[in-house]
Amino acid sequence: MVIVRKCAGLAVVLATVAATAGCVPPTVPTCAEKVVRLTLSASKATAPSTTQSATPNAAPHATPNVAGPSASGPSADPEAVAEQVRRAAGEVAAIVFDRAEGRYLLAEQPDRQFQAASLVKLLIALDRLASGQVDDLVAARLRVMLSASDDAQANGLWVAGGGGAIVRRMAASLGLSATAPEADNLWGYSRISAQDVLTVYRHILERLPEADRDLILSSLRAAPRIAADGFDQYFGIPDGLPGHPLAIKQGWSSGQGVLAVHSTGLVGAGDRYIVVLMTEHRATVGWPAAMALATEAARTLAPLLDQEPDG
Repeated sequence: MVIVRKCAGLAVVLATVAATAGCVPPTVPTCAEKVVRLTLSASKATAPSTTQSATPNAAPHATPNVAGPSASGPSADPEAVAEQVRRAAGEVAAIVFDRAEGRYLLAEQPDRQFQAASLVKLLIALDRLASGQVDDLVAARLRVMLSASDDAQANGLWVAGGGGAIVRRMAASLGLSATAPEADNLWGYSRISAQDVLTVYRHILERLPEADRDLILSSLRAAPRIAADGFDQYFGIPDGLPGHPLAIKQGWSSGQGVLAVHSTGLVGAGDRYIVVLMTEHRATVGWPAAMALATEAARTLAPLLDQEPDG
């Protein structure tokens, strides 16, 4: 049975947030600006405008084939899980891809574009690795940028790589049809879809040289709870899918009237599952609520994975 959801709009469930928002520690800032304006002539960042549209039309992309998982019972039914994900978050896209069986277990709005936020750091890292200009110092910068989601490192590498040209190069190289830089060169405002994020992870796992793959994946496995900017980055997959081996890249940004909260990565023994969860909320929702909703959405994906946590 093919189950691919492309809903035009999803209800924002806020009335139930109070019960779940307590999972967010008080260290979470009330506001964290994760997108920076850069010019290629200077690395000084200034606050971006928040007046631009945050929901452009998704770029066309081939619709993936989706098969239900082998686990039996209604709790593991992709249709039911898709409905739970929609109820758990605002605007949401979700993919669960089983690498062992080579199939999609879930594809909810896979082609909708979102603010990339710190997910663009995967592209920054891939572009720099592809250049061959990676000494020990650059490797260390890449590790910190990926694991701690360090914006200062991303800023410097973004400028050195030509800004938006990084995103254009990677989109062309990897065939990312819904990925593009922001016109005024804000790396966090670059656009990307869940399907393109899945393609990025498959490229890392299947096509990168071993040394480059190990640099990226070891960094994602070492992601600390508290990111470089003091933000708790264990929302979504880490807190929603405990008990599984993980390699994660999170993203969060505010601006253009929305909060973008994304949780992505590899889940399970042998990196069996690629999970992509991307959400956007009205800015008035606030960080604790948006993070709690992302975690609740991730929790609903559990029935699609192995019924017992990986050891």
